[in-house]
Amino acid sequence: MSKLGVVVFGASTYEFHPELFNERFANSAREVASILADPTIVADREVEVLNLFDQPLNPGEVEIRIHDFVAQDKHDYVVYYCGHGDVGRREGDYRIFLRSSRRDRRNGSLLDIVGLIRDLQVNAAQKRVYFVLDCCFSGTAVAELQETMDAGCTEALIDRSLTEATQSGTAVLSSSGSRGVALAKKDDRLSLFTGALVRCLKEGVYHKSHSPMLSWLDVKDEIVRMTRDRLGPDAPVPKLTNLSDDPGDLTRLAFFVNRAYVAQASVGGGWLSSPDQKASEHLYWKSISNSDDCPAVLLEDFLAKFPDGTFAPLARLLLERQIDRMSAPALEQHLRDYQASVARGRIVTRLMVLNCEDSKQSAIGRATPPGFAETPAAQAPPPIAAETKQGSGAPPPESEPSAVKTADDSAKQPPAQVQEDPGSDGARRGRWPGRMLVPSAIAFSGALLAAAWIVFGNRTPQPPDPPILPAANALPSKQPTQVASQPATPLPQPEAPTSQRDSAELTSQIELTQLTLGGYDEALLTHCIRSCRSDAAKAEAERRISVIGREKTSYQAARGDPARLQAYLRTCVVCKFKTETSSELAQLARRNSFMAIANRDMDGGDIIEAGSLLMLRDTSQGECEARCRARRDCVAVSFDRWNNSCYLKDTVIPLTLDPHSVTMIRADQQTPGSVPATERFCAYNNSLLTGEGQPAFSVPSPRACEISCGSDRACVAYSFMKVAKLCLKFSTTSNREKGVDAVSAVKTQRSCN
Repeated sequence: MSKLGVVVFGASTYEFHPELFNERFANSAREVASILADPTIVADREVEVLNLFDQPLNPGEVEIRIHDFVAQDKHDYVVYYCGHGDVGRREGDYRIFLRSSRRDRRNGSLLDIVGLIRDLQVNAAQKRVYFVLDCCFSGTAVAELQETMDAGCTEALIDRSLTEATQSGTAVLSSSGSRGVALAKKDDRLSLFTGALVRCLKEGVYHKSHSPMLSWLDVKDEIVRMTRDRLGPDAPVPKLTNLSDDPGDLTRLAFFVNRAYVAQASVGGGWLSSPDQKASEHLYWKSISNSDDCPAVLLEDFLAKFPDGTFAPLARLLLERQIDRMSAPALEQHLRDYQASVARGRIVTRLMVLNCEDSKQSAIGRATPPGFAETPAAQAPPPIAAETKQGSGAPPPESEPSAVKTADDSAKQPPAQVQEDPGSDGARRGRWPGRMLVPSAIAFSGALLAAAWIVFGNRTPQPPDPPILPAANALPSKQPTQVASQPATPLPQPEAPTSQRDSAELTSQIELTQLTLGGYDEALLTHCIRSCRSDAAKAEAERRISVIGREKTSYQAARGDPARLQAYLRTCVVCKFKTETSSELAQLARRNSFMAIANRDMDGGDIIEAGSLLMLRDTSQGECEARCRARRDCVAVSFDRWNNSCYLKDTVIPLTLDPHSVTMIRADQQTPGSVPATERFCAYNNSLLTGEGQPAFSVPSPRACEISCGSDRACVAYSFMKVAKLCLKFSTTSNREKGVDAVSAVKTQRSCN
């Protein structure tokens, strides 16, 4: 497994410039440290994070810590800075703020980022180092520069400085611009640039969905697209240096996992016919779903292009909602325009319901004579003879017109003159004419029956009996008893628009569609198992519940095992525990990675076994770290470089300055501070130190060498060669050679033995 080193530094709090405080910087640094330690994003690399953010270190200390970290046995490094930048008066003088930086002392308190890039190129010649700089430019010289050039020229100077400093093996992705901080919105947790970077790495790049990996160039292009989508064409554009047409250029090499990657499926067995279809669908859906009231025509077009796409169930649901809002003429026109509509069944059902309502209103309107509701005859019991006075289809008798007229006259007379014998002509003429009542009632009943048969046909064993028409040859009679004895011909039962089988299939399709829209919602699936009427829907709900149960068992069995957790993410269908799995993988990665702090020891917090300290002798720094990684109770180790001894810790406590030690703390632990004890020099006569530091220089005495080291924060030890009168200053030490004509001393917070 390859190794990746991540350096996070910068500041959100500024001791001498409280007006520069920005909480987004701290959030951004935490998010980047977390996401670059996620094995599902950095392709299963072994990650170690050096977090120097918001630490009260001067530029020299920060540079030394970064140099020491990059000197380790890792092939790739990402150095991330988030904070404020400052442009000096001299061309190319671009520096960045740390927590203790001061503008009035910029040369000593602000870090020269260009110089850091150049130095790392020398010390990491065989490694790949990616700088990510999230900082704007500001400061004392910006106003003067803008008197003679615009902001674009200022950015160009910075870009040129970074480009000139960037050589083979190094790349710089920067957000250089004066407006990045100001353009962040009020509710944003992260800075504009880092927010886009984090979103890109978490979600992937959809238009690269055919590619499982992303390069730094892919990430940069996606950040540009995101910021322009949000802020328009004037959005600040991040810069990526060291670009070339060489396919081996490190900015074009695969580096991150593309979480939007979709493996190409076969045309016959998959839902994608080409690797770009997923991206096309996403972009199409994004373009039409911005409106809360998406037109039905756009939804139809989307479903025609992507009938089985990711957003197809949602598009169908929105289309059905639009259909429920349409009038009957609009539905008829829509059905003519989209004869192959996926919602054709819904449209037909909706049309029948609307036509049924229209038939009901029309029948009532035609059957109600004007003023009839107010007549006493309207309250009279309906005599059967009045409805059988005339045969179906026979011409009316000659006396009928006068009967109608008498009915009109009777409406104007006192009730006593109208209320005759129930069998009399007067009472019959006070009722609705049979030729008006019967056909209207039958038409309404037939329409209502048809609609009920469509909607409730799969629930009702048999539809209700239809109304009865009088026989075609029935003779009118004034005697009710004669009507009862006449043969009657029943109206043929209206033929249902769909059969019982079709109705059951429609019910099954509706329930299966609801399951598809609901996905793997356990409450919905459980409800369907209890209440769904179709066996197919119940079987599908039970299958999905079974899948959820199997994946839950798989996730629980994989807890604590990175390999099995990664296998769960690759194979899961429901992925109900995807968030928990990713979080646990990140925690495991942090637990398995260590942050090395040079020149520091931890006095205490040791693991006690069998009544004594757990210490390893004659070992290496790598073995020391591996032994700690193998124990769950080990959170840190202290390694003595001079004696090759290792001390395992179960508690993190403040650190003590000790140049012959290095402390490694597990990445999921809080970085401790330092003990407040005073620093002093402890001398070693006839000893010569080895390690990393500055070239030797001439001094007259050991005291002069000590004074020089004491005033240099980066110097933790020195050696004075008596004969040559040379002073060696060290930033780290690896060993002490005895019996040499030299005097050496180390800075420490311990007492000198």
